[in-house]
Amino acid sequence: MEQRIKSVKLYQIWKSINLKVKNIDLNIVQKVENELNDNNFANERESNLLETIDSLHDRPAKSSDVFPRVFSAYQALCLAILKQEKERDSKLEDAFKQCRRLTLNLKLPASHNITGLKELVQAYKKVVRALLKTADGLRPKDKGRHILLADQINASLELLIKAIATFEADDKNSSKTTQTATEYVLGRLLWCVKDTHFDEDANDCGQFLEVMDEVLDALEGNSSSNPDVGKLKSTCQTLLTHAMSVAHVALQQDCQDIFYISQKVLSRAESLCKEESANLINLQLGALADNLLQLEIVVNNALLRLVLEVFADVDASIAKLTTADKDSGDFEKRVSDFDMYVDRVMQIGLFAIACSSDVKRVSSVRSCLASIESLEPEFVPSVQAMVSGKGDAELVKFFENHWKNEVRRLETLLDQLIDPAAFAQIVATQVTALQSSTLTAPKLVLCASKLRNLISHLDAVELDLSSELIKKFDFYLAELRAALEQPPCDKWERRVLERARLLSKSVQVIAQELVDHSITVESHWSESQTQTKTASIPTEDEIIPEEEPARPRNLLNPSFPESVRDLPLDITESCRG
Repeated sequence: MEQRIKSVKLYQIWKSINLKVKNIDLNIVQKVENELNDNNFANERESNLLETIDSLHDRPAKSSDVFPRVFSAYQALCLAILKQEKERDSKLEDAFKQCRRLTLNLKLPASHNITGLKELVQAYKKVVRALLKTADGLRPKDKGRHILLADQINASLELLIKAIATFEADDKNSSKTTQTATEYVLGRLLWCVKDTHFDEDANDCGQFLEVMDEVLDALEGNSSSNPDVGKLKSTCQTLLTHAMSVAHVALQQDCQDIFYISQKVLSRAESLCKEESANLINLQLGALADNLLQLEIVVNNALLRLVLEVFADVDASIAKLTTADKDSGDFEKRVSDFDMYVDRVMQIGLFAIACSSDVKRVSSVRSCLASIESLEPEFVPSVQAMVSGKGDAELVKFFENHWKNEVRRLETLLDQLIDPAAFAQIVATQVTALQSSTLTAPKLVLCASKLRNLISHLDAVELDLSSELIKKFDFYLAELRAALEQPPCDKWERRVLERARLLSKSVQVIAQELVDHSITVESHWSESQTQTKTASIPTEDEIIPEEEPARPRNLLNPSFPESVRDLPLDITESCRG
């Protein structure tokens, strides 16, 4: 397989050439780049790129002279970086092999093999340091993979210590329970150091927004020319695949809305393939752009409502499963509900990945999803065994706590990725509908609490929320909680409804403050973009595909699994609410 360079350093060359040698035809530079992409760097040549650029800057040269000299400099630098990367990857693989050997040879119970356990932990910590040390010098895709593995190893080591403390130090636990918990953690560690990670081609984060921008730009640019209808249809289908993954787990009305708009987009794209009149094609292009913008808004709102629904009460979602007993007769229904909950958690995380270019947060989201997914074949069977009287409640508690921790960590990461103003508006709409009844007041508390969690996960100063506003919000929330805990009496209903109304009003004020702040940020962003559009030569920001701040959008801000791409586009498919 042809070797490739992962380092972001090569992209810095663009900046050096464009800024130091402005008299070089950029087409020539592009030709050099294309040659390098196809070249396997077979013959190493000694050269210094910056010296070559400086000499060209001092003595303008003809294009015929520029090309071989710049190419030679490029080639030498590529070879040097490639050599460094091979050495680094070789050392990392050796560390992986050592971890695999120590993990497979660790004799259980681990608490009786302290020396082997310490050696294993130190070996994995060495891998984590190596992964993080090299991550910053890599291109986004490879950087994300390093961060993901480091995150998973740290989480697994912490869980291993908990498993030993919980089970192996307690003589009351059976050897089978101890072995099940420890083997699960060791299995996660082995997954982190398997030898196929660096041959895998990870999907790029931010795919949904990139594709949406691409198709909207194409539609705008084709208003006066012949569009590539086939490419437009293919791009629209990619967007619809993402939309269908959301619809699959969305609330009932959102599911129907996504299917409806998706059908309009698909129908419009197919009509373009059959249209021959230039005027009608332009009309269809404009209508398709409108439909895509509608789809973006509908999917965004569906995800925000789903975030509110899923993360408002994490404990209750899992308690429904773990509190089952053998006489209830509805265990299968509880498992089905829990599976649906997990599906929603996973799809929220996956769509967040598709809508963010923040490599570090995206990698952390991937790590949470990997942990949650790995628990599925362990957690539900352990609950089932406990319900039937053949399992261990402590083992269930161990898996339950791990699951809760990962879901809450995912919630924190998502709160840092979603648009707080858009989410606050969703919460405000919901609490307004819930404020008029004591029956819905508990759910109002959950919705408001979720908004409070989001604010706590962000910087209140950056959000431009005053401390007085947050204090009032906290006071009204605490008052409503206290009122709901009181036993019903003559004045209880009026007391609850008054506090519900005050809390609802406070949520609306916060939502409006966040919207106003978002508009201000958008305005400043637009002004800065206008000021920077003065240079004709590409800048470093345009060259290096790193996680640069993106334009504020009313969307979840982190590739999509191949299995999701197989979701049907049939709008007759039932929606799950």
